[in-house]
Amino acid sequence: MTLSDDLTGDLDTFLDTDDFGTAITYGGNTIYGIFDSAYESADGVESSGPQVVVKSSDVPVIAHGAAMVIAGTTYYVINAQPDGTGISVILLSKDAP
Repeated sequence: MTLSDDLTGDLDTFLDTDDFGTAITYGGNTIYGIFDSAYESADGVESSGPQVVVKSSDVPVIAHGAAMVIAGTTYYVINAQPDGTGISVILLSKDAP
């Protein structure tokens, strides 16, 4: 058993909307992930864009510019970062490619 095999069942619980997860429409399907909206510090110096953490198996092939709808807002993929444990961090932008 690999680490990713061991985590797979736990990921469903972690990403469930009853706990931390948010429903995401991607490729015509509903997947679940943890959404972090954009952050900017009070003085405007520090910032990070919106991102979502999802199961890698839910996004086996994801292209830059692909659309994800989260809470009624369309975001576009600007970077996908699979971590090798079954989780991917997808960096998003509201700006269309």
